[in-house]
Amino acid sequence: MLGGNNTLNHGGKERFLPIAAFIVFAISMFLANTYGILIVDNNISIQYAGIFIFPLVATVVLSIAENNELNIYLRSSLSLFYLLLTVLSYPYFNIMLLLAISFLFSLYGILYKKSGNSKPFLKKALAFSLSYLAMMIISGLFRLNIKPQTIGILLASISDDVHPGGTPIIFSNGIVLFSRYIVLTLSIQSIILFFILSVLLVENYFLIFSTIRTRSGRAATSPQLTGALSVLSCQCESITAAFPSIVSLILSVAIIPLILESIVLVGLTNYILRLKFQKGLNSPALSRIWPGTSRSFLLIAGSIMAIVVPITYIAGTFLKLEGNLFFYGMENFAMFLTGMILIILAATIREFRLGTSMSAKLALVFASSLLMFIWFYPVLSKIAVTSGLVFGIMGLISLAGGAIGGIAYVSSGQEGKSAYIEYLSMMFSMFAIVIFYVSILFSYRIWGVFTITQQVEFSIALWIIALPSMWLSTNLVLNLQVRRQNIEEKPARMVSLPVQ
Repeated sequence: MLGGNNTLNHGGKERFLPIAAFIVFAISMFLANTYGILIVDNNISIQYAGIFIFPLVATVVLSIAENNELNIYLRSSLSLFYLLLTVLSYPYFNIMLLLAISFLFSLYGILYKKSGNSKPFLKKALAFSLSYLAMMIISGLFRLNIKPQTIGILLASISDDVHPGGTPIIFSNGIVLFSRYIVLTLSIQSIILFFILSVLLVENYFLIFSTIRTRSGRAATSPQLTGALSVLSCQCESITAAFPSIVSLILSVAIIPLILESIVLVGLTNYILRLKFQKGLNSPALSRIWPGTSRSFLLIAGSIMAIVVPITYIAGTFLKLEGNLFFYGMENFAMFLTGMILIILAATIREFRLGTSMSAKLALVFASSLLMFIWFYPVLSKIAVTSGLVFGIMGLISLAGGAIGGIAYVSSGQEGKSAYIEYLSMMFSMFAIVIFYVSILFSYRIWGVFTITQQVEFSIALWIIALPSMWLSTNLVLNLQVRRQNIEEKPARMVSLPVQ
């Protein structure tokens, strides 16, 4: 009987905390309006009402919903919402105190979950909040106010705070809160988009760590490599999920398909993790791609690349295409991948291993990456673009870089190969992110021989290629972990069968 009352009290308190938080929040907003601290534009009355609708709907859902996963993300969203408003209200301490109380009520609702799966609950809540906040910062939703204003908290239309090109598509019909030191931009579509991505990202994190550690724990796998694979896989997921918030800086409807591509890929990873990998089932289709790639396929792919890539390289040089960043960069990467595939093909014909120590392999990976990316150093890029001979030498050095990377790959065990594949796909993606951000956010021309427009086009093209590549590499690595564990468990199951 006592246990039942405790459960009831626990549930009642759990449901009351979000309600109390919303009531205090509503009071704080009313007082801020009354005393002229919050100044609202007349043309955004509907959007202003949305500031109340979001926490109200979330509070109502929390009062009636029993789903634990939904509980995590709604409570985390409310806590983050009240926390951001608390920070925004500085230095108006009367309002700030009330909003802080709303945040503490909401936060306590998370910390109060001490029964059942409290540890995963708290970890997921923290991971979701950090993920959502990171996306807001990356996309420019949350940023410092460079020119502090002292007349209160201004709530205006997003049209008062846009780039010269117009309002980004995912921020249209949004509102902006200008506090003394911080600017917060909100729109329904961006809130929903980042919520979905953050939920999928956090769920994928936990499923990836669970899959790799569970499967590796049953197999003879190095703990260091297990950790590296987990981190690299999660990092690839993070980059894929962050893509919409990064490209939201572009003021074009054409970017919407790329945002949808990112959402679909993150969602597909979650689907495969739940449908296959968490159940200990590997995908035969993924297994055929890697590591079961046939020698004939490698021979065909290697032969095509060994012929086509040098021909396009030479033809482009005669046509003076090296002055275009898209051609310059893509040919550099193509030569690198050609060198790598040729070494892998050679290893399938006659197996060999070099640099068996971990430090030697890492040195090979570093040298390989350096030989490729060194040609993006502005001084060397200028020389390569202005001289056909140097551009040809660049191609040979990139080819050598790929060959060294291939040696590092074939000299590694299966776990090392998995880590290298994840690293390689992430390396290209991070490069695209840096170029994109420098070009769009800072309007900085990295290379004197290439225009900013070329920089943006090149980074987006690289993104289009890198996103599915990262998705594929992550799922190939996870599939391998499950497949190896299943193979190693078969003899044990056969031994344990009773003798008839």
